Amino acid sequence: MLSTGHMSAVSEDAPNAAPPSPLPPTVAEGSLPSTGEGQGAAVVTTAGQSGLRAYLDSPLCQLVCTPVYTCTVVGLSALFFVVTGIQFWITIFLQLVIGADPAAVIAVFGVTSITAPVFGVIVGGVVTDRYGGYKGAEGIKRTLTFCMCAGACAAFASVLCSFLPQLATGRGTAAYNTPGNPAGVALTVGLIAVVLFFGGMTIPAANGVLIASVRPDLRQLASSGSIFFFQQFGYFLAPLLSGAIASSATPDIDEALSALTNATERQLIQASRVGPDRARFDAFEALETEGAQANVAFVTVMNWALVGMALFVWARVFAGANAARERAALAAVARSQREAASHKQAAASQRERL
Repeated sequence: MLSTGHMSAVSEDAPNAAPPSPLPPTVAEGSLPSTGEGQGAAVVTTAGQSGLRAYLDSPLCQLVCTPVYTCTVVGLSALFFVVTGIQFWITIFLQLVIGADPAAVIAVFGVTSITAPVFGVIVGGVVTDRYGGYKGAEGIKRTLTFCMCAGACAAFASVLCSFLPQLATGRGTAAYNTPGNPAGVALTVGLIAVVLFFGGMTIPAANGVLIASVRPDLRQLASSGSIFFFQQFGYFLAPLLSGAIASSATPDIDEALSALTNATERQLIQASRVGPDRARFDAFEALETEGAQANVAFVTVMNWALVGMALFVWARVFAGANAARERAALAAVARSQREAASHKQAAASQRERL
């Protein structure tokens, strides 16, 4: 308990004590933060806008929103899809669909897969350097024009390879009845060599465009991102997607039997499945199914080249628009420089007269 002396001292000092400090402006009366629903909605909206802004300003979003880069990456991924699919299905396709000798298939395709893309890469690099490379918007436009033409040649040969060998040298033709079907092997491998050659021509030019089409601070991410996309949607996707399409598009033997309209033929096939020829029939059925699946998968892979060609066309369109904007900007700068020089000359002439 305080004594009387202490109480009197306190009472005497009280009038001289400093008054309580007013509330700071941020928490003064009338400006206290409200906890109402309107305030909460505003906070959420502001946070959402800041999050969206941060996402749009992120390097990954800016990279994806560069149309020349994105189209070129997807176009190259389609090219690698075709190359990987050819390597995966060509042996089965030539043996079961064309009727080629396995030893000849390995030797002929081995030589083709080594020489054709290598020569294509060399020729593509020389042509790209000869026409100025890919520096600037105009250079990128010229390079993508070359990639578009080479991609169109590769796609044309690829589409031909998806049906021409079967029609010209497949079952029911004289070439198919020839042991080993050398004509069918030569036609198929020749068209594949054209695909690999023109596809190889696009690789050095398109890889340069990938780096030149983005800002310098995004080039490291652009390189790593393109490699990731090639791996996932080119090399990995090719056997997976083509195999799934082949499995879903190829009917099994029971569906084929149900589709037969000739009852006698259906009864004979069903009897062979349970009679003394069961083992021979099962082997024939397995080969027929595998050959049909290989044919569907091979056709899917070869027609995938059209996707790559379309993406290179779009990349060329966007590059042309960028080049037009660059030309307009350079023309505006040149015009302003001419006007400044004209004003300077007029001012100098006026000073001379004075």
